[in-house]
This record gives sequence, structure tokens and C-alpha cells, in this order.
Amino acid sequence: MFPSLRVLSIFVLLSLALIVQADVSAIYGKYAPSGSTADAQPTIAWKLTPTGGGRVSRVEMLVNESPVPATFNTGTSSAEFKPAEALRSGLYSVVCRVTIEEQVVVRQDWSFEIAGDAGSSGPSGSFAVNYALEATNLIRGELGLPPYILDSRMNAAAAAHSKYQVLNGATCHVEEPGKPGFTGKAPWDRIQRFGFPGTCYEGACGNQLDPRKAIRLLFDAPYHRIAFLQPSSLQIGIGFESGALTVDYAVSNCEGVGLSPAPGQLGIPVGWDGNESPCPFRVHGASGPSGYPIVFAWFSPRLEGIQISSMRLFGPDGSEISTYVNTPDNDNELRFAGVITPRSKLQPKTAYTVEVHATTQRGARIDKKWSFKTGGS
Repeated sequence: MFPSLRVLSIFVLLSLALIVQADVSAIYGKYAPSGSTADAQPTIAWKLTPTGGGRVSRVEMLVNESPVPATFNTGTSSAEFKPAEALRSGLYSVVCRVTIEEQVVVRQDWSFEIAGDAGSSGPSGSFAVNYALEATNLIRGELGLPPYILDSRMNAAAAAHSKYQVLNGATCHVEEPGKPGFTGKAPWDRIQRFGFPGTCYEGACGNQLDPRKAIRLLFDAPYHRIAFLQPSSLQIGIGFESGALTVDYAVSNCEGVGLSPAPGQLGIPVGWDGNESPCPFRVHGASGPSGYPIVFAWFSPRLEGIQISSMRLFGPDGSEISTYVNTPDNDNELRFAGVITPRSKLQPKTAYTVEVHATTQRGARIDKKWSFKTGGS
């Protein structure tokens, strides 16, 4: 019920680098700072130890995509850069590449925050959290839906789960007792532990330095998109730790149909890379990339299931587009939603029409027919 994006985690505190030539490699260590720091002039460092007699021949570091004069400190065995002046409060991304004996290139990416007066930037003291909230509510606004509202209890649960993912080098929804950072097995266990009653949806995305991009990746993936479509203004919790984003969404007490793209929405992407786990195309024996997915969802306090008799997509001339259709009948990840995905990229700047015939578990008709228009290529 809670699939997670398929990404390769880079948050490994201790691992062996690939050996390109015999006996020349490196052992990775910790990077710093991570999370939030009040030090406005921190030493940005990645500890690594060359092995096999190798020596570091080059250090390249980017901070917020700009090169900085980093060097290798043999005393601390770290690639280091210390800003000459205090950094402004905000979110910083780091990309560090170290070359050993002109043969082996190893890389570490991470992010951190300079706290400063971040507490005044929004309801959370975290720039990353507020950036993610802003990106989420921008999407909600484009769909004609009210904004989500940060809840401190859900924030704490999401932050704890992001730390769990970093500590265990995994992008996941289920935590295992006994592992570092464990706070609860399922998402609802964790929010309840931190004082928020009820249940929730959860999105998780790893290996992303920009939380705004991570939110977009979650939304573009159709299973993860469902939680964005809920009616009414709801609580949300967001955690971001060294590139691991967790979003917990409260469950709406209102009934309604959620549609994405929304009726009349413009500028819709023409395609999708298919990056979601489990892959929605698995039930069709296929894989991405594809055209941009279209999501139909029914929301009710009882999480009522639906039956979908048909989902169809038509081009501007009225001809039907070839699609993959996922419904509760053929996809065990769906209960109250359906996904229709064009097999090929859509045409740019073109109007399309969707037609869905569906019934709630109680027998109420919730048929919908609407149109949207794609953006440029």
C-alpha cells in the first residue's frame, strides 16, 4: 500500500570504494556537516582513507553547484573546505569527488542547513522542510486544492524516519526493530508514537539534495501521487535528512474524487521515466518510460474501495490512445484509485480527454470525464 521510489542510496557511512586497479582504492568515512548546524562557518569535510599505498591526487568540491577550493588534509584524512566568510542561513548541497593516483574517482553527495534565523522562515525551523512544503502546496494549488498544514508531531515522526533511512542506507516505509534509529514499524505506528492520532499515507524518496525536486518525483509517480489529491486542508509531516525525504499525510475525513491532471489543467508533462517501486507497469509485463500517468482516486473517511469498469484516454481528434490501465481489479497496490498511463509520450501542446466509469463500494456512481492540455516537449 505504501510503495517507495526506486533509488540508489548513497548514505553509507562506511563502505569500500570500487577498485579500478589492483591495491588502489579507498575506505569511505563520515561527511560533515549534516542535518542542521548553527555554525555559519563550518568545515565542510568528507573523511576517506586511501588504501594500497595510494595517494589523493585531486579534490573537487561543489557547494550549491559552485566550485570551491577544497583540499585533502592528510592529518585528518579528509577532503576539506572552510568558507572564508560566514555562510548565509539556508540549505546547502555538497558534491565531493576525490581522485586517487589519477586512477580511482570516488564521490559523495550530501546536504546540510545553516540554521541561522531559519525559525523565522516558516512554521518549521528547517529550510528543507519549508521548501518541501512550499513545493507540495504549489502542486496542490495547481490542482485547485487547499494547502497542507505542517503538524509538529508528524514532522517529528517524518524526521525520525528520514534519519532511520540514512542510518540504514535504505529508502523504505517499514522499519525493522533493533536497527539504528527505529521508532515504529509502519508509518502510522511512528506518527502515533509522536502523538498524532489516526493513520496516514507516506511518501519516501532518497538520494535527493533538493527537497523540492524530491517532492516532484513523488508526485510524478502515480502511486505516490494519490496522497497529494486528497480533498480539504490537512496536516502533513515532512522530514529531510542528508537527502532522504519522508512525507506523512493525514487521511482526509471528507469524501470526494481526486483527479490528476486536474480538469482544464495546462502544461502537463508529455512523459514519465517510470521510476517507482513497485513499478506500476509490472502488471502488464512492461516497464517505463511512458507517457505521463493520469490518476483517478476516491477519498472517504472509511477508505472505501471502488470498482472501475473503464478508464479511457482520447486525443484531440477523438481517437482513443493506447494505454496501460491499473485498477483495484488487476493491481494489488490500488484499492480506491485507478491509473491510466499512455504507452508512449503524449504530444506537446495538445488537449486530451479522460473518461472514467467507476462505482464506490456502496454502489454510488463516481463517473468523470475531463480534459487537460500538455506543455512543451
